[in-house]
This record gives sequence, C-alpha cells and structure tokens, in this order.
Amino acid sequence: MKSAEFITMTSRTWDLAKSFKFVALILLILPRKLSTGINATYIEEKKLWSFLLQNYDIDIPPSRPIAVSVRLSFRALVELDIAKEKMVFGGVFVFTWNDPRLLWNVSQYPVRMTRMTKVWRPVFIIVNSLAGTQWIWNEFNMAPLALPDGNMFLEIPAFTECKCEVNPSLFPFDEQLCGIEIIGWPIEAIYPSFGSQQIQENATGLDIVTYIGNGEWELVDYGTRNTSIEYCCSGLRAPTLTFFFKFKRLNEFYLVNFILPSVAMSILVVWTFVLPVETGERVSYSLTIMLSYTVLLTLLSSMMPTASVNMPYIGNVVNGTRNIKGKL
Repeated sequence: MKSAEFITMTSRTWDLAKSFKFVALILLILPRKLSTGINATYIEEKKLWSFLLQNYDIDIPPSRPIAVSVRLSFRALVELDIAKEKMVFGGVFVFTWNDPRLLWNVSQYPVRMTRMTKVWRPVFIIVNSLAGTQWIWNEFNMAPLALPDGNMFLEIPAFTECKCEVNPSLFPFDEQLCGIEIIGWPIEAIYPSFGSQQIQENATGLDIVTYIGNGEWELVDYGTRNTSIEYCCSGLRAPTLTFFFKFKRLNEFYLVNFILPSVAMSILVVWTFVLPVETGERVSYSLTIMLSYTVLLTLLSSMMPTASVNMPYIGNVVNGTRNIKGKL
C-alpha cells in the first residue's frame, strides 16, 4: 500500500516538474520571438526610411500647390478674462497634407505606417496671439505619421493666449464671441515654382468631442471661416483660417453677488423718506447706502475692461442710483 502511494506521488511530482519545464521553456522562447518581431519591424522601417529620404530635401516643399487640412481639437477653455480681453485655451492642432515624394509599395516594404522626423511640414502662425507672432511649432518634436499613399498627419499640442474683443454691455447676461486666427506662411515667396500653401476647406473643422466644460462659461456655438489676406507688399495671398467660439456666461454667481445686492440697496433707498427727521439718522443712513454703492461699483469696474465703449448697463444703473441718492 505504501509502495503504491509512493509511486503515485512520484508520478505527480514528475508531471509537475514537466509542467515547470514547459513553462520555463515558453518564458525563454517567447521574449526572443517578440524581440525578433520587433527588430524585424524596425529593420523594415529603417530600409523604408533609407529609400524615401535618399534624395529628400526637408527645406523644399512638395512640387505642386499644397492643400493642407487644419483641424483643431478644442480641449478646454482655461480662462476668458473680460478685463484683459483675452482667451486662454488648450487643444491640439491636427495638420494633414500629401507629399508625393513619400510613396512606397507595401508589398516591397511591409510597413503600413511610420513616423518620420526629417520631412517637410506646413508652417502656420497664430495671428491674434497675445505673445506676438506665435508659430504653431512642434515644441515636443512629434514626428508626422506617414502612410503609403503619401498622406501625412501631424498633431501639435497648443496652450495659447489669444486676443478676444469683448462686449460686456449685458453683463452678467452677456455672450462673447472669440476666435483663433491662423495664417499659412506663403511659401511661394521663397519657392516661386512650387505653388502656394492652401487650406483645404472640406477637411477643415473643429472637434469638441474631448471638450472639458468651464465653470464660468458655456460653449453654445462654434465654427470655422476661411479667407485670405495679402502678404506684405508682394501681391501674394496667404490663406487664413479662423476658429470662432461663442460662450455664454453662467450668471448664478453674479446674480447672488451683484444683482440681488443692487436690488436690495435700491429698495433701501426708499426708506430714506420713511425715516423720521426727529431720529437724526437720515443723513448717516444715506451715507451708508452711498458707501455700499461705491463698493459695488469698485468691484464691478475691476472686472470690466478699461475701454470707453460697450459699458455694462448694470454699472450705469448702479452709478445713476448712487447719484440720485446723493442729491436726495
């Protein structure tokens, strides 16, 4: 009986040892296979790069008019400062173009897509940036993605402050229209024989799928507009593209902190006529109300731009009520 149990335990131990050997063999072979596959893919990509870039000049654009599609993935409205008339946004610019010099046969070079750094890229500038002329530059050194048909894709993150012409007349029930205006660099001024850099209209647009809401402003409308402007005095036309956004202010905070106090102080003004003269408190009461109006106007003016046009109506009402109270 003991010998049978010993034989059973021995067979189980042997089976377990064989299982461990099999697992160890797999763990030894699998990394080699994976590394071999990765190395093979990298070798094929290196062969492809050598083939495509052997006579490639990064400074020369494709030899035809270049149609560039520009899309903006608008991620977040970081700040819309009415007093400073600026909009701070975060997003990603997506550029798409075709370079006929970067074509390859997948059967000869089995690479479906690859990223290439030393290739020509379109040049665009944000015109209304508060930092001056701001180039949409690849600060993170992100390589364009190349496909076998010559189509190129490049994503560039952006965090930019732009000028926004505001109209605070209806504050705090106002809506503001802001825009991001970009211009394509007129490459024909440098390479006359290569045509112009054009913005492709049917592939241009805005993407707000990943947009993160703002606690003060609600995005109610957006769109794009394509135009062109004359470049300096050379007679060349440069393509321009404007991404515009319409924001509506969420006014609950201002209702509680501005509108309701203004209404309450307007009601308190009436009590000036109710107080008997004999109490001797009418003058001090009136001065207290006037001081409250002054504090409210100071807070309101600190939030508004210093321009003399489009003054907020609520400021005129508060100021007028204070002046009437002073005369009384």
